[in-house]
Amino acid sequence: MPQLVDDLESPSCRIEKWTVMLVGKKIGNSHEKDEFPKSDLPENSRVITPDSMTTMDYNPDRLNVHLDETGVVTRVTYG
Repeated sequence: MPQLVDDLESPSCRIEKWTVMLVGKKIGNSHEKDEFPKSDLPENSRVITPDSMTTMDYNPDRLNVHLDETGVVTRVTYG
């Protein structure tokens, strides 16, 4: 699956699209039903686990994928 390009969409449309695609799935290497390949995330993205340390810089084009303690996506944000 090619990387998805969302440069022309509004921020709320981008969040909604990624929320539908990712929430409830694990980030991995395959296209399985309950998994989303990390390689298909936008280049400017980061996966955040509960124990991750992240920078506080704001980047409106960066997709943040938040995981719970079991590795399942709980929410997505930009920033």
